[in-house]
Amino acid sequence: MFGYDRTIETVREACTEGISAEDLVERLMSKAREFAGEEPQADDMTCVVVRVEA
Repeated sequence: MFGYDRTIETVREACTEGISAEDLVERLMSKAREFAGEEPQADDMTCVVVRVEA
């Protein structure tokens, strides 16, 4: 399982780089596919990114 820890690490890296929400979605999906390797996808993949400006 890709898991929360990898997801959080990826989001934190992206935040420090200041990438767009669209690029973050692509990065998360790409990292998850990379993590899975040759294993067939057994479930749906959904990702929603919300940018909050304070």
